Order: sequence, then C-alpha cells, then structure tokens
Amino acid sequence: MDLRLYFTELPANAALTALDKRLDHLAQKQEPLDGGRRLWITYVPQTRNRPFLHAKPFDIFVSPLRFSTSEIEDFRVGIGVVPKRCMICRAADDAADTIVVLFAIAVEIMSRCGALLRIDDKLGRKMFHIDERELDFPVICLDEFPGAVYEVAHETPDGELGLEWFVDARWICAWNERQNQNSNNSKEFSRFASLDYS
Repeated sequence: MDLRLYFTELPANAALTALDKRLDHLAQKQEPLDGGRRLWITYVPQTRNRPFLHAKPFDIFVSPLRFSTSEIEDFRVGIGVVPKRCMICRAADDAADTIVVLFAIAVEIMSRCGALLRIDDKLGRKMFHIDERELDFPVICLDEFPGAVYEVAHETPDGELGLEWFVDARWICAWNERQNQNSNNSKEFSRFASLDYS
C-alpha cells in the first residue's frame, strides 16, 4: 500500500533534521534505499500497541514529479499552488495493523514538513471502510475532521473527470486519532466480551 505526500514548499533543514530524529526513534533499524530509506518497525508510533512479533519494513522515498501542463493548472485551481516534491510511504501489505503504522509515519512527516496527503477514490474507501460496490465515494466523509481539504479535478485519458483530495496535517491527525480510539474501544470490547461471567 502506498501513501503519497505532496510538498507545496520544500521543507527547511531544521524540519528535516527533526524528522530524521523522530524516524530514528521509531525504527529499530534502518536501511538506505535509492532516494529514501527502509524503516523496520514493530510497534505503532504514539500508542502502546506492538502488533508485530518481528519488525516489518516500511519504505519512505522521494518520487519525481512529472506533471503535464493541464495537471499543473488543475493543481493551481484546486490547491492554489503546484506541488514541488512527492514522498511515498510504502508498506508491503494491506493488513490493518500495517496500515495503522503507515498512517502514523505519514502523520510524523506531514506534521514536521507541512506535506499534504493525496486521497483518491481507492484510498478514501479504505480509510472510511466503504464497500467497493457503492458507486461514488461519499466526499462528505472528508468534512468530519478539522483541517484543510482541497479538491483537485483531472481529466482522465478516457475523457472523464477524476477527483482526488489533499488533506493537511491537522486533518490527518484528527482522522488518525479517531482511528486509534475506535481501535482501542474495539480491543477493550473484545477483551471483556471474551470473559465468562457464568
């Protein structure tokens, strides 16, 4: 699974240094990648959950931006600026615990460097647990959290209109906090539900 983070301004050196220190704290081990690094993580940042018996790899790397003239204009209309850099956060699988860690890494990067998370139809459905059989992604879900949400419309190669949304660090922090609360509540329920009261 990939999360794409877009930077509308290049981060300052102080922000990158703070991010490096935080990532060093999160990962048990790191390996260099072409244009990034691989983090080996066993626990969910900012929680007490340790879902993995053995460390799992999470990749962070910079991806080149290749926008057409029309895409540049679409970004200017939707966001107000053209992104200058894209960073990809990648996990090897789509397991629930893996996704929690991947989003926690994205929150760290977005909070320190001012990046925007790109949410397309597929990622939006996964984030809000919406069935693929529903025709349209209910955009109203994005309005449930404080923070900025930008809508960018692109014309697809087959001539249709494709929508994607970009959210800021405040929005993703609020979403992430609710996900952690829901996860903790369901774990508490399952723990008590398994007790035998007879």
